[in-house]
Amino acid sequence: MVIPAPVVSEVCPKRPVYHFNEPRFRRCQTPWTWETLLEGYKERRIIYKTGDLGRESVPGTFESWVCMQGDPCATDLIDGYFCYVYNEEKDIFEPWGPNNVLRLIVTRETQDEILHLRAEITNLKAVVANLTTRP
Repeated sequence: MVIPAPVVSEVCPKRPVYHFNEPRFRRCQTPWTWETLLEGYKERRIIYKTGDLGRESVPGTFESWVCMQGDPCATDLIDGYFCYVYNEEKDIFEPWGPNNVLRLIVTRETQDEILHLRAEITNLKAVVANLTTRP
């Protein structure tokens, strides 16, 4: 039995594992510290998810990540999370990338996925219309 290869979107590349602080995300910064994030979460002002990097960690430097909802650098209107890695040496969050690319947090369908579904529905409607108009 042959198992087909998974379809990879042209829009969403594979996770950029070690591309922490990429030049294209240098404008993405967050003023938060771990303390202010926790305070903002408790006061319901900041929504975020966090975790450790596991095998992707660089011990002593990059060991954890945080994705913040509503971050101005988020590239997907539906997902809305942008992710940072915490630099233990510098005591700051460095930009990593949008969650719709990294896929650290499972969210509803992304903007890209919805566009693909709409295109698929349009194609199916055309097929059905073609079948029903045949003599």
